[in-house]
Amino acid sequence: MANSEHVAKLKEGVRAWNTWRQANPDIQPDLAESSFVMAELNGMDLRWADLSMSDLRGANMRGADLTGAELYASNMSGANLSEANLSMADLRKTDMSGASCLMADLRGANLRRANLAQANLQGANLRGAD
Repeated sequence: MANSEHVAKLKEGVRAWNTWRQANPDIQPDLAESSFVMAELNGMDLRWADLSMSDLRGANMRGADLTGAELYASNMSGANLSEANLSMADLRKTDMSGASCLMADLRGANLRRANLAQANLQGANLRGAD
């Protein structure tokens, strides 16, 4: 289960969240099993965050930094991940069907058993992805 304080901070918006992340670089955000359906998460610093089993359907995550994020078994169908950094992210069993991953960085990401049906991967960097 997610840390309710982390979820509340994220819902304050990108400026408050990124400021908090800069002030607390050693905290690994726990956002697991949360619902962020259609959320505006563009430009968010979500490095190493635990978003496993979260509902991110239709979320706007354009340009978000998800380096090393735990997204295991999350639902990201229809999400906008254009220009997002998902390098080294754990995307196993994640539903990314219909997601826009234009120019996304997926280097070294674990995509085992991920659903990428109709996902737009144009210009995405998949070097070293599993």
